[in-house]
Amino acid sequence: MSRTTHGWAPYVDPPGVLVVHSAPWDTTSTALRMRDGWVVVDSPVEPGEPEGLLRTLAKEGAPVRALLVTHADWDHLLMPPALPGAEVVLERRTAARLTAHGPAIAAELAAYDRAAGRAPRTLADLSAARVVDAPATIAVAGGRVEVHPVPGHTADGAAYLFPDAAVLCPGDYLSPVEEPLVDRGGSVAAYLDALDLLESLLGRIDRVVPGHGPVMTPAEARAVLRDHR
Repeated sequence: MSRTTHGWAPYVDPPGVLVVHSAPWDTTSTALRMRDGWVVVDSPVEPGEPEGLLRTLAKEGAPVRALLVTHADWDHLLMPPALPGAEVVLERRTAARLTAHGPAIAAELAAYDRAAGRAPRTLADLSAARVVDAPATIAVAGGRVEVHPVPGHTADGAAYLFPDAAVLCPGDYLSPVEEPLVDRGGSVAAYLDALDLLESLLGRIDRVVPGHGPVMTPAEARAVLRDHR
């Protein structure tokens, strides 16, 4: 279905799934080929990587139609400037968090860039994004995407299930490289509810692409889920 590698080196098995890993926190960005073009979930982290992903997808002969954001931590928000004209999709809790805490999220990105010795980047204005009330099934790029609400890690959170590709992108859950973290308005109770919901989805998919770490089979994801629970 897909191949992945650590560090910035994308691999594609058209017309299927492309996963790239940024070195910081082993952050993933996933692209899925739909009928009318590519859909991207979240973003690479380092300067130039979003543009590199866009160039890679362009070589595959299809445009990027949409960007889906799992949650409003800054390391998942860096793709929009590289995708002019693409639709951005936010779950309603993520849109609310950006409205309430956008300057603080941008300040965290600026602090990261300054610590790396470079000029701070700015976050894109996502006020015109398409806002979805999860749970929902939406049409994107000529295909179907299920949006499932998974707050707990933070106050917001969306997991995206692609039924035709049998791929689940759960954001910062089910990661073998990131221990459970409750932050920014999340809660342990909501985190456990999110794990229950994600467990119910694993029987419907072939691959899990967490926000940090390697692509996994459902069996591998279940082992991580048991450990995190």
